[in-house]
Amino acid sequence: MATKSRNPIHISHDDLTTWSSDLCIWLDDHAADVDLTPRAADFPILSAAYTDAYHAEISPEQFSPLLHTELEALDNLLIGVLRTLQGRIPLLPGVDESALADFGLGTKVVSDWDKLVAVASVCKAHWEDISSVVTPPEYLAVEATMEDMVDKVTEFLTKHAAYRAAIGDKQNAIAYKNTCRDALLECEREIFHWYDAAHPDGKDEWWRTTPWGMTGQASEPEEPEEPEEPTEFYGTVTFVGEGAYDFWCTKPEGVENAKIELQLLPDGLVEFVTDIILVEEGQFVPHRVFDMAVGDFRAYFTPLDADGNPVSDTVTVDFTIGG
Repeated sequence: MATKSRNPIHISHDDLTTWSSDLCIWLDDHAADVDLTPRAADFPILSAAYTDAYHAEISPEQFSPLLHTELEALDNLLIGVLRTLQGRIPLLPGVDESALADFGLGTKVVSDWDKLVAVASVCKAHWEDISSVVTPPEYLAVEATMEDMVDKVTEFLTKHAAYRAAIGDKQNAIAYKNTCRDALLECEREIFHWYDAAHPDGKDEWWRTTPWGMTGQASEPEEPEEPEEPTEFYGTVTFVGEGAYDFWCTKPEGVENAKIELQLLPDGLVEFVTDIILVEEGQFVPHRVFDMAVGDFRAYFTPLDADGNPVSDTVTVDFTIGG
């Protein structure tokens, strides 16, 4: 039998799956009791739904290493070809520098995936539009580069959409798991109160064999204190092994999301990491980054409201990999 708890709302998701299974067994053993609460029939159904939701939840590790690494590689290749076009287009005979704006290349191309999607989409669409019948003569010198750009943009957009979808699936899975947990615990409380009404003394021997246990029973864990709501926004960077780092920040009131950026010191470009931070049980879930290079880094954490606007100043965390 799992650790006993008179308040299973406080135990972890993993422990709750075992604990609820124990209660199902206990209820089944008491199925013949004439006074058994009607809610006892609902609990096994809710327990199975919660357990399925818990195990079906998509782990970030199942998609982040592959998609994140592939996107980073495509990011570098795509930025390279776009910057090449930025440099070559204005030098083409018969092409005005204003053509850069038509290709979406009138501003600096940066490694911010959402911005990169927007720029790359415009560049690809404009090239396909002007070359749909035949490549304009003035662009023949960059035709091969343009076609390379189209291939890279297409692949990047596909991978980026898959990455976004995977994160959406993760959010949906967390929400569904928590909904199932709430329904399970609501039913458990009704069953607990039914049994408590019959045995109001928590030290009564009747409690010993139940998953709730007796008051003061040795295997009953102490109830953890409710965590205080964070009032200050700050970030942390933690090495979790095998070249992976977790980027995490607090979620004070008014902060609905956060943007994370990363800079290789002393003067590297500030590279976009993510602006999608998963939330579970009211707190941000660490965002894991894989295969980071060796060097000195500065992480930038910017708190955002529900509309993506900064809530307060960006905070920084400096850290070193290797060396």
